[in-house]
Amino acid sequence: MREYEVRAFWDPEASVWVAESEDVPGLVTEAETVEQLIAKLQVMVPDLLEVNGVLIAVEKDVSIKLVAERAIPCSARCGLTGGLRAEAQEATQEGRLLGRPSRQGRSEIWYSPSADRRFPVDSKIKSRHTANGVLKQAGLKKAF
Repeated sequence: MREYEVRAFWDPEASVWVAESEDVPGLVTEAETVEQLIAKLQVMVPDLLEVNGVLIAVEKDVSIKLVAERAIPCSARCGLTGGLRAEAQEATQEGRLLGRPSRQGRSEIWYSPSADRRFPVDSKIKSRHTANGVLKQAGLKKAF
């Protein structure tokens, strides 16, 4: 079973986690919590792999490696000592997910003829990073 890496980062401006992947064509999405992001990825990743011809429909399991990063401001008074203070400046959370192909709760999948790619479009995009990712997946050079 191949592992697909998904990278997520915190967008403080929109207060959401934004996820993208070089391994999963068309993937760009957002969620307010890591748990909500995981739930979306478990549905979206297998669907996108299938509709973009990367995954064969009969494959049952997909392994997803989620790498999430969030900068955490920490002053000298935050209660951490020595090396822990430096490590807290950029916290990284890694997890492995097991996604199963499902049509429940799926985002709307759009197709771009110019990019020859299918990609999800959430109904409520909050982050300009997510919006720019959608435009990039569509092959458009515009940005917010």
